[in-house]
Amino acid sequence: MASYFKDEKNSIGVLLEIFGRIQKAKDNVKGKAKYHFNALLNADPDEPKVSKILAGFFLQKTNGEYRVLKSFVRKFWGDNLAAMIKSPTISTEEFVKDDKRIDILIYEKDKYAIVMENKIWDALDQPNQLANYIEAMMGGSYNFNEDQIYVAYLPSTNEHQPSPNSWENRGGDSYQERFNNRYKLLGFKEEILPWLESSKEVQEIKDNPHFEHSRFLFIDFLRRKLDIDNIDNMTQKEIEKQLREYFSNSESAIADAERLVQLINKLPKIDINEVVKQLGKIRKEKTKLAMQEWLSYLQRDYPASFYDVSTKAHMAIGTTVPYKGTPAFFSVFIWNFHYNEANSVAIALTDQGAPYRKEVESKVKNLVRGKKGFLKGNAWLYYKYVSFEEAYPLLQELVRELPSI
Repeated sequence: MASYFKDEKNSIGVLLEIFGRIQKAKDNVKGKAKYHFNALLNADPDEPKVSKILAGFFLQKTNGEYRVLKSFVRKFWGDNLAAMIKSPTISTEEFVKDDKRIDILIYEKDKYAIVMENKIWDALDQPNQLANYIEAMMGGSYNFNEDQIYVAYLPSTNEHQPSPNSWENRGGDSYQERFNNRYKLLGFKEEILPWLESSKEVQEIKDNPHFEHSRFLFIDFLRRKLDIDNIDNMTQKEIEKQLREYFSNSESAIADAERLVQLINKLPKIDINEVVKQLGKIRKEKTKLAMQEWLSYLQRDYPASFYDVSTKAHMAIGTTVPYKGTPAFFSVFIWNFHYNEANSVAIALTDQGAPYRKEVESKVKNLVRGKKGFLKGNAWLYYKYVSFEEAYPLLQELVRELPSI
């Protein structure tokens, strides 16, 4: 089924079919409620415009104080960081390292930098995205220490999280654990919207009717876009029904998951937020089914050594391979963080292998040298990002070759 999308005409046909189903879904709920006009909603702002709106709230001053920004920082990072805010620079689409742009950047020289990545429409992460932003803040004219940098990731809901690769720099070093206390996952639905609705500091700004009106419009916009409004919820359910019908004739969950990834990557850059959202939801379900299919293969091929240590946040299934002449074992596994399209096949050592790590690293390096795309890990020895259809064959290949090193 993967070859289906190599034909551009077929891809366009698929998109036209899906857009037809979206229109049908909207027509099915049309007229079921009173007309609800919101200028902001009708303008349908993209991520950069939503970033400007949010930054606009942070710029609001009352009696010379950035009370809205302080309320936000206090809510999510606490009093100590909020107390540092005196005269911040607040910008959007801030160009930094390698022409990358930080959606919202808030900083005061030599004190703190808050990097905010806006993913309200759940766009996929760029390679090394968060790591690039962190390193940009530590270099150039910014020159912050790592412990002065704070990161916020703002997806539509807290179901969506940064991929592990987003935290890794090009050398394979990850910032994820080091930012454990300075990173916040702030879904618009679970965190941003409730803060806007209930923050005492925000509600008390009565001397600026323009601010209050803007807040009202933005809250209404978020409620409707995030399925909190009943009519949008009806539309989303109808869209989901149409898309499920379209993807209901699969013979293989792995092929289904691959098909969805390829389709989403080919969607044009237009207003397709409903499509992306529902396809992402189905993709997550299909990924879990693909995991079950892989697990059945592991049980069949490696009945004595397969394992499944998956959690709600990630998938981790694989098998172990003895490191000859020692009590140590290699762990070869398929990893998927938050059940998205970013599958990894990885090689690690089990706990018994710690004394042998140094000698093993060079041997494994030689093994994967001829296999393009492998990266050096920290906890893991080496790993490679792969498609759904590549994952299990690569795992089998490594299991066959590791005993010979």
